[in-house]
Amino acid sequence: MSSKHAFVTLDALRGIAALGVAVTHMPRVFDGVTVPNAHLAVDFFFQLSGFVIAFAYLKKIEEGMSLGTFVRARVNRLYPIFLVGILLGVAVAVAALAFGGAGMSVSWSGRAFGCAVLPNLLMLPAFGCGVDNLIFPFNPPMWSVFHEFLVNIAFFLLIPLLRFRLLVLCLPPFLYLLLAPFVLGSGGFDFGFGWGDFLPGFLRTAASFLVGVNIFLAADRRMSSSNLVGVLLAVVTGAALYASHTGLIYESVMVVVVFPLVVWFGARYNPSHAGLAWLFVKLGSISYVLYAIHKPTYQLFYGALLKFAPSLIGRAGMALGVAMLAGIVLLSWWLARYYEPAARALLGKVGAARRAAPASAE
Repeated sequence: MSSKHAFVTLDALRGIAALGVAVTHMPRVFDGVTVPNAHLAVDFFFQLSGFVIAFAYLKKIEEGMSLGTFVRARVNRLYPIFLVGILLGVAVAVAALAFGGAGMSVSWSGRAFGCAVLPNLLMLPAFGCGVDNLIFPFNPPMWSVFHEFLVNIAFFLLIPLLRFRLLVLCLPPFLYLLLAPFVLGSGGFDFGFGWGDFLPGFLRTAASFLVGVNIFLAADRRMSSSNLVGVLLAVVTGAALYASHTGLIYESVMVVVVFPLVVWFGARYNPSHAGLAWLFVKLGSISYVLYAIHKPTYQLFYGALLKFAPSLIGRAGMALGVAMLAGIVLLSWWLARYYEPAARALLGKVGAARRAAPASAE
């Protein structure tokens, strides 16, 4: 198994969580069906990210990787798909301005569009634009990607602290305690996407990311094979998100207890069956793309149906949701398979050329 897919079970769990988020953001085509705890997928993503970033970069940073090199690597990984999601969101905003949003989009005006478009395209929050108080109004789920990027940089800067293992172990519970007023005030962990909860969103990201880092630092590096464990973890992850139970206690138990255990065991067991491993890898390969594009793609397609074929919506029923989700998954696969590698290679070449230019000038 290649090092690129060292944690195949974690790949699958990330894909399952992304599917849950997509379904819950498409209620109109699923007859109102949602995934009650889909917002907790974000905390799960952060914990997975903490583990994977520590696995991929900790040794390199300790051996001398510069901050600039690390930031370029993260931008190269995140930005190509991030840009696609924002461009799709721009198309949604243009359609909303031209035809009306029909409740499918945030409240756009020409001024708000002009204020938000450049910063969001550059992976920066839109400040003072008055678009429902969102930091990424063109594609609201991208708040988590931006916060994760910030936490990645903080991780690099705080690497020297990792030698103080007790301190690192105590940081997540300390951050969760800082979060307690916001969690209590909102009745759960569903915050971070607006300017009003920007700081709580960052703390939420940092807390779960550090949980993942601690799992990496403490975990046994030896991998075992078990189809049963992989399937059970997939079921547990899906059940945690799809369960009808909601509320503060349930969410807290999932974030603080269940998800860390899932990441711990998922990092230790990979499926041995080739077909199951293939499926798990494919789920992981589309997960980030699916998360980044699902909402604006749904808005575009459903908005087009409302405008040009409204009668089809009632006749299709739940089948419309299944077909639309399948189409978005297929598009995610295509982007992950063909667009993303090419875009990342292009970014790498552009960056290398820019770094070489000053040297050649000398």
